[in-house]
Amino acid sequence: EKIGGEPIGKRPLLLLGVPLFDVLYVSVLRMKKGLKPYQGSPDHLSLRMLQAGWSVRRAAAMNIGFAILLGVAAVFFVQGPIWAGFAGASLGLCALIYFGRRFAKGDA
Repeated sequence: EKIGGEPIGKRPLLLLGVPLFDVLYVSVLRMKKGLKPYQGSPDHLSLRMLQAGWSVRRAAAMNIGFAILLGVAAVFFVQGPIWAGFAGASLGLCALIYFGRRFAKGDA
């Protein structure tokens, strides 16, 4: 499908960036521990935020912020300057990786 003559491709996948990142990151962490990636455990990013003492409101706001940032990047990829889409996606993914690693180590 095209919008404005440009192919959309897989750019809207950024809208699912937070849950996709969380699933992939947790799966890798579980495999590193020798667990099955589909085996449930309390190591999702939002649960780690709560374990670190964050309030539900603060953890939800952080996840919503990540989702908004990646959503805006997806819109820029489709309708705006592509550099802004890359910048937003890079910033959002770097922030997710930073917080994922930070909470994986148990830091708050």
